[in-house]
Amino acid sequence: MDLLSELAAGRVLVLDGAMGTELERRGAAMDLDSWSALTLESAPELVSAIHDDYVDVGADIHLTHTFPLGRHTLDVIGRGGDAPELNRLAVRLCRDAMDRGDDGRDRWIAGSVSNFRSGGDRSRFVGDPGVRASFVEQVGVLAEAGVDLLALEMLSDIDVSRMAIDAALETDVPVMIGVTCAWSSDGSEVVTRGHDMGLLPAPMALNDALPELLAGVDAHAERIVLAIMHCDLDVTGPALDIAAAHWPGYLAAYPNSGDIIPPNWQFDTVCQPSAYADAALDWIDRGAAIIGGCCGIGPAHLAALTERLRFT
Repeated sequence: MDLLSELAAGRVLVLDGAMGTELERRGAAMDLDSWSALTLESAPELVSAIHDDYVDVGADIHLTHTFPLGRHTLDVIGRGGDAPELNRLAVRLCRDAMDRGDDGRDRWIAGSVSNFRSGGDRSRFVGDPGVRASFVEQVGVLAEAGVDLLALEMLSDIDVSRMAIDAALETDVPVMIGVTCAWSSDGSEVVTRGHDMGLLPAPMALNDALPELLAGVDAHAERIVLAIMHCDLDVTGPALDIAAAHWPGYLAAYPNSGDIIPPNWQFDTVCQPSAYADAALDWIDRGAAIIGGCCGIGPAHLAALTERLRFT
C-alpha cells in the first residue's frame, strides 16, 4: 500500500530517528561547514548500519542522509557540483537497508531536504539567489530516485521555507513540511526557532507563522503532512495543538533531545528511551499520524516506541 493510503486508513506510522547525531555517537567526525555530509564517502558502511538498525527496530519510514546535501550547503566546501550524485548515493544506501530487512512489511523512503547551511557565518544563507535553484535541484533528484515522501526540515524563515515548499510541490511526491520551534524566552508561547541559526531577525509566534508558511498550499492538502520537528520534547505537544488548529490534514512529530555546540551534539542531556516513548504516545493522542525522532533520538528510542505501540 502506498504511504498516503496508509495514512488515510488511520494507521500511525513510525519514522526513524536521527542520522547525523547517530553518526557522531558512533565515532564519525562532524565538520563545521558541512556537518555529517561527507560521511557518505568516508564511512558509507556506518550510514548503512544506522539504516539497518532503524529497519530492525520497526520503523516504517526511513529518512535519507540528505539533510546536509543541498547544493547550497555543499557549495560552502567546494562540493556543490557533487550534490546530485551524493543525493542518489544516500537514497541507494537507504533503499539497500530496507531491502536487506525485507520481511513482507511495507516501508517507505523520505528524502530529507533542509535549509541547513552551517559554517562560521550562517547569515550567508539569507537572500542567496542560488538557494531556490538548490531546492529545485535536490527535490528533483530525490523524486527521480524514487523517494516516497519529501521531508522539508528545519523550516522557520518564511521566505526561504516557501522556496523549499514551492519546489517540492512542483513534484508529484507527497510533502512533509517540518517546522522547528521552541518556547519563547519567557515561556509564554510557542515560537519559531531559527533566529539562533542566522535565519530570522527574531522568533515569530507559531500561531502567526503557520498561516504565512501554509498560504496557498490547500490545493495540495491531500499530499501534505505538517510536522513539528527538531523541537524539545516539552514544546512538541503544545506545538502540535497549534498545528492542528491551522492544518486539517495529516500531522507528524519528530523532536530532538540534547543540544548542539556546533558542530557537535551534546548527548549528556538526551532523554531516556522510556521518556521519549511516553511523550510520543501523547503526541499520537494529539493527532500525530507519523511519529519519529530528530537529533539525539536513536534506535533505542525508536525501539521503545515500537514496543509500546505493540500494546496500545
